[in-house]
Amino acid sequence: MNKLQPAIVRFSFITEIDQPTSKASISAGAMKMEKARNLHYSKVYLCALFIVLYASTLIDEPNILVGTFRLKIAYATFPILALLLAPINPRLPKAAIVYSLVFLSALMPSMAFTHNRAGSIAFLVGAIITIGITLYFSYLSSQLGTERVTKLFIYFYRFSIIVAALLFITGIHERARFTLYEPSYFAIALIPYISITLIRIYSKRDFPAVDTAMVLTALITTSSASLFIWILLCLALVWWRKSQAKLKTGLISFGIALLSLSLLVNFNDRAKAAYNIVANGGEALALAINVGGNRLQRILVTLDVTQKFPLVGVGMNAMTSYAAQYLDNSDYELDGMSASDFDLNEVSKAVNTYLDIASETGLIGLCGYLCFLLYIYRRKGHSLEFEAFHIAFVATSIALMAESSYLRAYVWSLYGVIVGLSSYENSRFTDTPAKDSVPLGT
Repeated sequence: MNKLQPAIVRFSFITEIDQPTSKASISAGAMKMEKARNLHYSKVYLCALFIVLYASTLIDEPNILVGTFRLKIAYATFPILALLLAPINPRLPKAAIVYSLVFLSALMPSMAFTHNRAGSIAFLVGAIITIGITLYFSYLSSQLGTERVTKLFIYFYRFSIIVAALLFITGIHERARFTLYEPSYFAIALIPYISITLIRIYSKRDFPAVDTAMVLTALITTSSASLFIWILLCLALVWWRKSQAKLKTGLISFGIALLSLSLLVNFNDRAKAAYNIVANGGEALALAINVGGNRLQRILVTLDVTQKFPLVGVGMNAMTSYAAQYLDNSDYELDGMSASDFDLNEVSKAVNTYLDIASETGLIGLCGYLCFLLYIYRRKGHSLEFEAFHIAFVATSIALMAESSYLRAYVWSLYGVIVGLSSYENSRFTDTPAKDSVPLGT
């Protein structure tokens, strides 16, 4: 730990300043106490830095106008806050750096054929910053350890859900969303917390009543249908990973799913409309348009563009420019029907990360991104908490099929946490301990 002491903890903590003592005369006990004190302040510093950096990755409004480009607050604040790591001289895993460079290199061919050069340059800068987010969180997590990181996540999300609920109750927000401008984005950001909570339910430990209540509170106040889906997805993944296909766990899963669905139908207008269509025997296509809005048509747009530019796409962040200039709305109607909010002049991305990457950077960019995700997926750990984060990664990767940008900072911070905790656990444990050997936060 002597390599990661920030400047604020490099000062001597000897209280008797007026009576300086030479190093030779300091007793072994005093040196041990000073070392322990420095270590404590280092951990406090890193914990505070972790929370500040993670909170900044969730700030998605308002954006800063830089010419014609809207700069995300997370992108603007993170390089500044990351400078606080400079005194620590962090060491980063070589494999993470290699796969990061593979991902960035795969984006470069699309730059030569982009239909919006300024937008592509801005997205390339965003990609570099998100890679930096991953690497820095990898370092912080490897130093803090699994138990501390898990507790930081738990307390942070409790706080964020309470704040978002208060904003909803007071009428400041129509739907709770913390610092993100869309409840659906908040739902994806909550996946690690959902996974940790469910792992604790299945681990035969004390029932996490507070965190379960928090997840259900978020479901009610956000009125997010996608949050319900991610809860079900995490349920399925946890059940499958734990190999507990028993009556008791099955009933728990069914009970949580049923409770979540009933809350959603009662507090979400779109869910109510979908329920009414199903109850009245409505058409499947009408149901799909009602639930998905313009997303089905936007998927058709990206598939069409990918077929036209299979290798390099139309350029990062250039889909809207290309679609508005070369495509027509009527070409993407579904059996004569079109969502009321479908307009190629305003939005054309698929709200699907993988299709968006394929259409904007081609198969080359998509392969680079998938290689990076495969590297994250193959990270191994020994604790129950690491398993929760790994499940959160899988669930988030699936959730990105309903996400409009592959540069969401909070997603890349999760990647970094997984890399860092994997390094921490594999360097700490020489023998594989029991799955539940590390205590979860309370």
